[in-house]
Amino acid sequence: MKILLADDHFMVREGMKLMLNKLADEIIIEEAENYFEVIDLIRQATDFNLMLVDKTMPGMSMDNGLSEIIKQAGNVPVIMLSASENPVHMKQALELGAKGYIPKSSDRAIMLNAIQLVLSGGTYLPPEMLLDLPKSDKIESVKHSHKTTSLTDELHLTPRQIEVLDLISKGKSNKGIARVLGITDTTVATHVNTIFKLLKVNNRIEAVNKVRNEVSDL
Repeated sequence: MKILLADDHFMVREGMKLMLNKLADEIIIEEAENYFEVIDLIRQATDFNLMLVDKTMPGMSMDNGLSEIIKQAGNVPVIMLSASENPVHMKQALELGAKGYIPKSSDRAIMLNAIQLVLSGGTYLPPEMLLDLPKSDKIESVKHSHKTTSLTDELHLTPRQIEVLDLISKGKSNKGIARVLGITDTTVATHVNTIFKLLKVNNRIEAVNKVRNEVSDL
């Protein structure tokens, strides 16, 4: 597998490389630190499987840079990385043709699942993008409204399971969820497995996206 990783911060690239090496036994990572270098690398090689591109880099604006990269990339999926969690920026990137937008604050497990989803032909939609609400008010607002009843009726989720999903959407690990809710790691794992079965999904990203879509239809 060959990945193009572009970010103007060396330490960010080093951290991303450690994570990306978990994707496959053999992986080649080409690095760039500005939009011009990305475009040069694309023109030199046609065998990339994926491109991960930072939103804010020297050389071009996000709109111009991403548009040119996607044009040059052809059928190779492009994911935008960013410190911004603004839904407006997320929508802009996806409208320009990115196959995903991953906030840099995301848990590594979320990042890996998002990348695997894109590699399998899907598009990763961040939970923050799917509801026009501040991040802290996402599923939390659902828990305290009539929509909770709709979720429990339609998806058979209990209020506790909705709480677990809320924390999953914020990138919390099982241990993090356990600390917040004051329950054991084992109990969290049981809730997560039950949620997957009830929603008929295979991972956290699919679970969050499914419940977001259900909420948006209510």
